[in-house]
Amino acid sequence: MKILVPLDGSRLADGILAHVRRLVAEAPGAEVTLLQALPAYLSDDEVALRRHEADEHHAALRKLLAHEGVAVRSRVVVAADPAECVVDAARDLGADLIALSTHGRSGPSRWLRGSVAERVLRGATVPVYTANPQGLVMTDDAIVGWRRVLVPLDGSERATRVLALAGRFALSSDAEVVLLHVDEPEVPGVHPVPEVAARKAQERAETALAEAKERLGRAGLQRVRVIGRYGADPAAEVLEAAREVDADLIAIASHGRTGLARWRFGSVAEKVLRAAEAPLLIARAV
Repeated sequence: MKILVPLDGSRLADGILAHVRRLVAEAPGAEVTLLQALPAYLSDDEVALRRHEADEHHAALRKLLAHEGVAVRSRVVVAADPAECVVDAARDLGADLIALSTHGRSGPSRWLRGSVAERVLRGATVPVYTANPQGLVMTDDAIVGWRRVLVPLDGSERATRVLALAGRFALSSDAEVVLLHVDEPEVPGVHPVPEVAARKAQERAETALAEAKERLGRAGLQRVRVIGRYGADPAAEVLEAAREVDADLIAIASHGRTGLARWRFGSVAEKVLRAAEAPLLIARAV
């Protein structure tokens, strides 16, 4: 597995490394590339100073990851657009995953939700693992684990393509997988009376996600359950379900159905990214 880790020199951005340590723990031969993009508006002297600081910082981080037996590389580049820089670097390196904090620095070079992280998600062709400050771990030698992985699905084949990836994450921590299906008003097959639709949501979820549950079972995951919810805002239902089951990872496709069921990037996945307390694993469904 090749993992690209964008950094900006801040402690918050470094907090993603505890997650990276877990990712590589179950991936023999993993390669990690640390990437830092320096703003293009800096003078030559400022670039030289910032590059030196970044090199020293990355050297310290490489020592931490070396304990996991991971090959770690470092790139420090000057870029006018950090999000494009990350997407281009992932393509050039043949990365299998991008792992980043949803924000780091404040000020002009900030890595903020709604800024660099969201634009990386829109442009990346590989899965992206993100964590906001509530999900980051700031202890240098820490390593995270996942106890419960929430996987929202809309019943489309494209959305279920996140299953294999979520399953590998769950297996690495012996985690429970919770499959979520959300019924929306005015979707064919959903009862027109909200109270009735809410009562039938669990039954419909069990039917819609039966094959996905069986697929995970065949992959070796024995603790898999299905929950159904009803609501006009799928993102809000995903977030509420994550709180109810105490999920510490949400794995979601960047889009699923087309048409009136709004499971596509720019709606559900992006809203969940902005508000979720748990880390997210987002895979583009193509």
